[in-house]
Amino acid sequence: MSVMSERAEKTPWILILSIAIFLPIISTFWWTLEAGAWAPNFTLGPSQTSFNFPNGAYIVPILLIGFAWFFKRRISLRALTFAYVSALIAVSFSSYTHPGCQFTGFMHSRENPLHDPYLPEFWVPPKEVVSDIFMGGKPLNWDAWLPCILFWWLMPFLYWLYFTSFFLIFRRAWIVNEALPYPYGLAAFEIVNLSVSEEKSVSKTIFKYAFIVGFLFFLPFTLANLFPFLPDIYGWTKPPFETWCPGVLSDPFALFPALRGIAGFSSVNLNPVVYALMFLAPLNTLLSVFIFWLIIEIIVVQVLYVMGYYSGIEVQGVWGRQNMIALGEPLKLSAFSMLGVLPGILIWWIIANRRYFISTIKLAIGGSSKEVEVEEVSYRYTYLMLLIGFIGLLAIMVLSGAEPHVSAVYLIGVGVVYVAMARIHGFLGPQPHNPYWMQGLTKWAYPYVTWETRTQSQVIIGSMSGWWGVEYRMGHGSADLAGDAFRFSENAHVNAKSIFKAMFVTALISPLVGFLTFLLWSNYYGIMKLPFPHESDYCMMGVSDPENWNVWPAPEPWWPHALLGFLVAGFLMYLNIKVPWLPLDSYGLVIATNHWINTLLGFPWACLGAWIVKTLVIRLGGTRVYREYGVPAAVGFIAGYVIAAPLLAGLGGVLRFFFPV
Repeated sequence: MSVMSERAEKTPWILILSIAIFLPIISTFWWTLEAGAWAPNFTLGPSQTSFNFPNGAYIVPILLIGFAWFFKRRISLRALTFAYVSALIAVSFSSYTHPGCQFTGFMHSRENPLHDPYLPEFWVPPKEVVSDIFMGGKPLNWDAWLPCILFWWLMPFLYWLYFTSFFLIFRRAWIVNEALPYPYGLAAFEIVNLSVSEEKSVSKTIFKYAFIVGFLFFLPFTLANLFPFLPDIYGWTKPPFETWCPGVLSDPFALFPALRGIAGFSSVNLNPVVYALMFLAPLNTLLSVFIFWLIIEIIVVQVLYVMGYYSGIEVQGVWGRQNMIALGEPLKLSAFSMLGVLPGILIWWIIANRRYFISTIKLAIGGSSKEVEVEEVSYRYTYLMLLIGFIGLLAIMVLSGAEPHVSAVYLIGVGVVYVAMARIHGFLGPQPHNPYWMQGLTKWAYPYVTWETRTQSQVIIGSMSGWWGVEYRMGHGSADLAGDAFRFSENAHVNAKSIFKAMFVTALISPLVGFLTFLLWSNYYGIMKLPFPHESDYCMMGVSDPENWNVWPAPEPWWPHALLGFLVAGFLMYLNIKVPWLPLDSYGLVIATNHWINTLLGFPWACLGAWIVKTLVIRLGGTRVYREYGVPAAVGFIAGYVIAAPLLAGLGGVLRFFFPV
């Protein structure tokens, strides 16, 4: 097997179309047949409980490499690049999180008299039609389902178009000029590149041994999940570990009761694959996460606790603790971080790089610029697609009953925040999100509601302001995925325009195929008979309920906290320019104060561990040792995990449906 010349190959459209069509079908059967925590963690699509790690995007090229080796065929790095990019998009639109718990949650809303009157029929058909698909076995009512099929096809695609086009404005600056690592995309590239390279090197040898170590490490965990009678040597399948997030010690107080006295202490992440991924992140940002977490979540929160705030927090678990800290007085960290620091990251970047940004507009309207090179994907088309995506989403929201001016502000807000998330993703990987911030984008229009004063617009906006955008649902991770795709293709020297075409075609096809497969399969067998977790409507339309809407992102007034976060983001950017060695940046601040990443998933500990190991490697061996030894070891371990956990454990979970143990 060898790497073929890039110039000799054309875009592999048969491969791209095959992945766009068949991978959503495979993925849908996969996640619907998994039970419990297996559905989000050991299937092909990304999930927040697995740090939005897109398992299928790694599995597809690895399997193609394996098949090429077995049949003694050659496969090019270029073909594998397109395979990775297509799989990355396809699995994001056909996973447990979307349309799985997303769509089933809205279907449950049909059974709730408080939500049913506000739910458009082109989102979910009438209750009697939903009841049929819940139990299965009846002919599909195509007349009732056709509008829903169009909605659940076009809405994710338009989100993808909107966020991806928005990202394309910054592609050259972030991918080429700054060379942000995008650890998820970088890990995938290194795995593929080391696998297809015919060059005999120490790096490839280390990669192979690390692959074996990673596979063997996760094999006992996989077997313990598949066969309950086998010992769980890590203890990850039962408390005090979080069963829906492997390797997270979510109840450290059970092992060390004295920790309850530390008000801000929460989960600890012990999953080595997360440490391996963070080994690819910049040192300063890794340390920044832990320093800000230590200062804010531990020291400041403890001082406030002694002063009388957070009464009763010592008896709370990690969920209760973080809700008090993130949503409550006096810090209101959710508003500070998600509505202040996050938009500040992008807006301050644009201000600092205004010549670049203005040049993209000049090029888009046919002018010239000395500041920016002509982009491979024309800026004219980029801004046009951004406008089409925005108008398309706005039109659907208005048809759903949302007020146009409120919808426009909402879409601009989520666009800015999710592209800012994509920049953080470029440094660290996991997306810093939670369901407690989007409400702030439209609280100016609906500051306080009661059951009697609710309107169609507020309910629709509210339903789109919580779990709607969590875990890459509805295409909300598209800017992140674009960063990963372009990082991989840039390293592989594949033209960005060709990559975008492959992404566009896959994003157009896969939501339709995935939703149709889910619909037909569920109608045949019955959703309630399938083992995957069925979300309640609380996670969807419940966000618009007064008891939630009125207190999220935090009790009023929360805007001073958001404004402070915005100003802090600008100050940290200025500080990074003047003192580049200082390990304090806004990316680490967002992660350190994020509801899910820092507390529920114990991410700061993975950052600290990766920082220690990476620092030692570079200090003792230099960057050459890091590149030739450290990186192959990290990505080899990740590849071993991909085969042992998502692939074998996932397939094993499917087999358990047919052959219960």
